Amino acid sequence: MAHAASPPTSHLTTSSSSAALQLLLDPTLRRPLLICVTLMAAQQLSGINNAFNYSSTFFVANGLSEEVVTWIAVSMNVGNVLVVLLSTCLMDRLGRRLLLLSSMCGMILSIGLLSAALVRGYVPLVVVGIVLFVG
Repeated sequence: MAHAASPPTSHLTTSSSSAALQLLLDPTLRRPLLICVTLMAAQQLSGINNAFNYSSTFFVANGLSEEVVTWIAVSMNVGNVLVVLLSTCLMDRLGRRLLLLSSMCGMILSIGLLSAALVRGYVPLVVVGIVLFVG
């Protein structure tokens, strides 16, 4: 009876773990890696996924009709695509740092607007705040 050969996983695991270790230990790659991980964490902690996932529920709960909510959701997604296309075109002209900093400033301003609108209970301004945050 022939035995099936098991795949040599130890070699793959060793080479990928040593590559990760080299990446962490290389001083020339440490700063770019830290920047990349920080940006990835900032994106996850920004709440953009919650804005997309729960905005429709939030709008309906605040008295907007299903038809209006659908239009808002479509405009948020179209706006998101347009901003991505625009930033792709501008990335090499203006630089990634300027685009990143300007988008973070825009997010801070839109969250401030959203917070003020929620405190005041002014639903149309809440809609604008969420759309600006996502866009």
